[in-house]
Amino acid sequence: GQVVNGVTGTLTLYNLTDSVNAATPIQWTETSATRKTASVTLPTTPKVYELRFKKSGGAVSDYAVISTANVRITWS
Repeated sequence: GQVVNGVTGTLTLYNLTDSVNAATPIQWTETSATRKTASVTLPTTPKVYELRFKKSGGAVSDYAVISTANVRITWS
């Protein structure tokens, strides 16, 4: 993600089933593209999730951008 000066971008994995964040939100204030990652422990029962993207600060015309968001699930 990247933003303009004075803006914070936030990406959150949200558990819709339980109405809680499933992981600590990822935030960035870098003005050039950066990669961020987070790990989540999978639940033992089925859940429904969504990714939530938010821009905080700055003017209406300012922006926060994500070019790609991937969710990779691995079993061990």
